[in-house]
Amino acid sequence: MEATADIVVPDVVGEVIGYRAWRVAGLPRFPMLYSASHAGTYWATNRWTHAECAGQPVCKATGGRIPEEACTCGMYAAASLEQLIQLGYGNYGDSGNVHVLGQVGFAGKVVPGSQGWRAEKGRIVRLYVPYCEPHLVGPLASIYRVPVELANTFTGRS
Repeated sequence: MEATADIVVPDVVGEVIGYRAWRVAGLPRFPMLYSASHAGTYWATNRWTHAECAGQPVCKATGGRIPEEACTCGMYAAASLEQLIQLGYGNYGDSGNVHVLGQVGFAGKVVPGSQGWRAEKGRIVRLYVPYCEPHLVGPLASIYRVPVELANTFTGRS
C-alpha cells in the first residue's frame, strides 16, 4: 500500500481543552462572540471555528497547515482559567467592552506552548459571563448551545 500526502494524522485523539476570552458584539438578544485579541475573528455557533494566518487558510510564512511551529498563526488558549485571568482577560476590554471567558475544545493540529496551546480549529465548550452582565446568559446559551454561567471573571469563581 502506498502512502498518500493528503492523509493528515491528528496530534491527539479527541480534544485538547483550554481557556480563552471573547468580546461581545451585536444586539443584547443576539450577542456574538469575537476574539478579544483579534477583532475580526468571530466564533461559529454551530460548527468548528478554523484558524487563519493573515486572513488565509494556510500559514503565510510557510504555506503549510495552520498552526506552524515557525509562525505565530493559530487559535490560542491558556492552559487554565486561572492562567487566563492572570493574563488580564478577566476584566473589561479597552473600550469598556466586557470579556466573556470560556472553555474551548481544540482539534486538528495542536501545538503546545509555554502558556497553553495554538490550534487549527476550536469550538466553545462552556462560557463564564461576569456577574454584571446577567442579561447575556440566556442569549449566549441559546445561540452557542453550551452551558453558560455567571461567574466572578476576575477570579474565575462561580
